[in-house]
Amino acid sequence: MPIDFVKGMAKNSLDNANLLLAFGFFLLPFIFTLGISIFYGFEVNFAGFGLSIASELIGWIVSVAVIFFLLASFKGGSAKGRFSGLMTGYSFIFLARFFLQIVSFVLVLFLVPNFFTAFAEVQSNPDPLAIAFALDSLQVQSESIVVAGVAALSLVTLIVFLFALYLVYQLIANAGKSPILTNLLIFVIWAVVIAVVYVFLPSLPFFVPGST
Repeated sequence: MPIDFVKGMAKNSLDNANLLLAFGFFLLPFIFTLGISIFYGFEVNFAGFGLSIASELIGWIVSVAVIFFLLASFKGGSAKGRFSGLMTGYSFIFLARFFLQIVSFVLVLFLVPNFFTAFAEVQSNPDPLAIAFALDSLQVQSESIVVAGVAALSLVTLIVFLFALYLVYQLIANAGKSPILTNLLIFVIWAVVIAVVYVFLPSLPFFVPGST
């Protein structure tokens, strides 16, 4: 069962923390983005790309730190020594994002085979005529196939989103014994805090949202 698999993933991460593996999962979406950009000849702003990685890294640490603080507040000593395990477990969200990137890339290639080459041409020559020519040259599948592709991508995106939320809940639930209501309360507080952070931080001049 998928639910049991996520439970096992959370428990194993807490019991067998592996920060090296976690950091590898964290980098996968960025490596994929950079690889596609170089392969198709997109212009890459390496300074901005580096800032995006730093921003995502800070977001990862802050998100886990919030979970750890809430665990320490509600579960006390049972949360001790769990930070690296939480970092490891949370990193599977980046692996899921990497999977979503691959699915998105394959679907775009199928639905609009020359999309990336056309985009690269527009990026290198943003002249209105060049843009119009690139748009006119796009090879698009039939409307029914496009609709089915978009629906499939939406479904995969929803599954990844729900996976991320359930994984966080399981990390909370497995980091020390506590009633289910306590676990749910910790999860809700974490979700609200993270939502507030992502709503308000982008308006600050020092915040650079991730590019993935």
